[in-house]
Amino acid sequence: TDFSKALELVPDNTKFLSQRGTAFMLLGEHDQALVDVNYVIQSQPDDMFALLQRSQIKEAIGQYQQALDDLQHIITVTPKNRMAYMFRSQIYRKLQQHQQALDDLNYIIALKPKNAEYYVHRSLIYSDLKNYQHALDDLNFAHSLDINDSQIPLLRGAVYYNIKNYQCALSDFNNAINLG
Repeated sequence: TDFSKALELVPDNTKFLSQRGTAFMLLGEHDQALVDVNYVIQSQPDDMFALLQRSQIKEAIGQYQQALDDLQHIITVTPKNRMAYMFRSQIYRKLQQHQQALDDLNYIIALKPKNAEYYVHRSLIYSDLKNYQHALDDLNFAHSLDINDSQIPLLRGAVYYNIKNYQCALSDFNNAINLG
């Protein structure tokens, strides 16, 4: 790859290593991605991007506690890092630690209340908990913030389907298809 060629010229360039780590991660080559990202973190222990990368890799290979440890380090160093809270909430959801996931999402919603993505993610947790009214409230608000996101009516349609409101479900599924 071009990153590998660049690293032959400048072998310790952490920016290139980080980017190559991202490429490896996207290709599913997690072992190679970890080699590059770990090198960056050894050189720069507080490199937030590299720590986020490593947490994503660790999550992808099922090493949830190690991913949470990296995210906690980021949050300790940069307490308002919304991305770290978002990623951590997703891991908590996978681990069915719903209250911790909700706490993280509520925190970042308080920091940036006009971000539709945060409400979408929180609605997923409410749906997991079968708290469908809260899920609908979040999805309706998210839709008011971003009317062009086809994921929102798709998810809202699924909630309507779960509560057996098939007419609203159908309407939202059609809306999602039309938004494409």
